[in-house]
Amino acid sequence: MEKHKLLKILAIAQNVLKECIRHKIFNILFIFAGALIGGSLLIEELSPGAEGRTFINVAYANMELFGFLTVMLSIFIITFEEVEMRTLWLTITKPVSRTSYLLGKFFGISLVLLLTMSVMFLVVFGLTLTGKVHLNINYLLVPAAMSLSLMMTAAFTITLITIATNLPTGIIFSSLLFIIGHLTEHLKSVIENPQTGIAAKTALALVYYLAPNFELFNLKDKLYLAGGTFDPYYILQITLYAVLYVFAALYIGIKAFKKKEF
Repeated sequence: MEKHKLLKILAIAQNVLKECIRHKIFNILFIFAGALIGGSLLIEELSPGAEGRTFINVAYANMELFGFLTVMLSIFIITFEEVEMRTLWLTITKPVSRTSYLLGKFFGISLVLLLTMSVMFLVVFGLTLTGKVHLNINYLLVPAAMSLSLMMTAAFTITLITIATNLPTGIIFSSLLFIIGHLTEHLKSVIENPQTGIAAKTALALVYYLAPNFELFNLKDKLYLAGGTFDPYYILQITLYAVLYVFAALYIGIKAFKKKEF
């Protein structure tokens, strides 16, 4: 990639970050911290003897939820301003290609997400200092894998919004795809069930193989397995899976964006 194109992508990404800060998107972190602190106090009452494990499971579940909300809200704000304030039209009339614009938008959203996830993990880490759980490298890999899955979410959300006729439609389809991606293992069980009809099996198999498999990134359920360490090969595998999926999603989005008229 040429240097000036990279600089334009980075400039657009920086602008996305500034817009999200201006719209106070990071206020979601205060809600997360409040929910987690309140939840930790409740956990002590409801889970005597298993506070550490329950706390970390609740913390990671909240991180994924608030990370998803961060992605959706960021994309909604940026896309809404593109339409209402005509900022997109002003940008693409300048010497900025549509490819650079879409890539800059993705990297900007990803930067917002990574900052949010990092702060949320620091909040979790701070609360673990009270003695609820002793963290190691595995506990850091869980939110890292979670961030990869949410970057995939950002990629296909941007693509769906680009293809869809309006913003709400893209957000709804993206949310449904996110939910389906977490149910892939259940879909596999239904497909393998002998009582499932041929037509249903075909339809579900199509969904199973085309939808992103977010359960691959669900490392929090593997924290307490024997050995207590994650296979480096598996970490590399899911990283490559995320990179290929993001590349494919953005490629489709860029192709659709180039054909779109404003």
